[in-house]
Amino acid sequence: MGDFTMEYVENGMGKNPASVNLDTKVIKVNAPLFKTYTPLQKNVVLLHEKGHVHYDTVDNEEWADRFALELLAGSEPQSLRKSVDALLGVLASCEIPESRKKAVIISALRIDAERFGNEHARQLLDELEKEARVANCGVTVAAVTAIVMAAIALIGLLQQTIFGKRAEWFVGDMGGKKKNQRKITFIEQACDSVGAKAIKLKASSADEDGGYSAIIAQLDNESWVFNEVHAALYPAFKDNNIFSPAFFRSASKFYKNVSWAKDYIREYLPTVKQNVRDEYVKRGYQFKNEEIQTSSSTSSSRNLVFIIAALLVVVFLFKRK
Repeated sequence: MGDFTMEYVENGMGKNPASVNLDTKVIKVNAPLFKTYTPLQKNVVLLHEKGHVHYDTVDNEEWADRFALELLAGSEPQSLRKSVDALLGVLASCEIPESRKKAVIISALRIDAERFGNEHARQLLDELEKEARVANCGVTVAAVTAIVMAAIALIGLLQQTIFGKRAEWFVGDMGGKKKNQRKITFIEQACDSVGAKAIKLKASSADEDGGYSAIIAQLDNESWVFNEVHAALYPAFKDNNIFSPAFFRSASKFYKNVSWAKDYIREYLPTVKQNVRDEYVKRGYQFKNEEIQTSSSTSSSRNLVFIIAALLVVVFLFKRK
């Protein structure tokens, strides 16, 4: 608590979780309520009171709430999301008006957009700001009321979806960084789809080997492969949870945070190349010292190369759920 001191009060505080003296920095804690809180809820309450001192205000609850969320955001995986959940839980038991709950959500959206680059959060903020601008344009009282009710409905929906179903990538790992079999399978499927894309790009009847060497050269381009794998994985990152980690939104951030991914892709790529080779062999091409010769007529081989491409797209295409 630093230079703050705590005083537990057994009676007389009603449903107020805590209060602080701005001069003495003594935080009075509602003991009967406090003992029912989770450790995170207790921390949120105490940080909220410190926020009052920080901003030297006894009545600006929104600033104090924002102060608590700012300090907790980024402290652990899913910290912002958990902190919002904890704070809303405390406020729900205190019969706080909806306007303050709305302010908590907006503060969290701002933190998520500004500090963590969450574009979904930024879009929701933009929508709320549009509503605010319309409300200040001298429209009728009924129209303003309708706008406010729409905003409250949006926040209500937001509160439901904040804690919605996790995206496939985050199932069993809220932070999305740990190596597990689920993620390995996704990466393998993404690599297979990249193999199919290389065929679509490079298979050519103008080349004697049907474009095989160009395909392998494309798959040897690590920068291209890494970017394409990230693009193929993207559907597995998407969910309706605004506080999902934002690191996956760009390839560079994804590979920085999922540090094992590049090594695993390098490890799996020979399998992709072998699959390509096997398909060419099935379609009438012969290998000698890593070179390809066709056993059938040239015209037949040229037609087959496009069949290979089509088949591999089907076989390797990443399963988007």
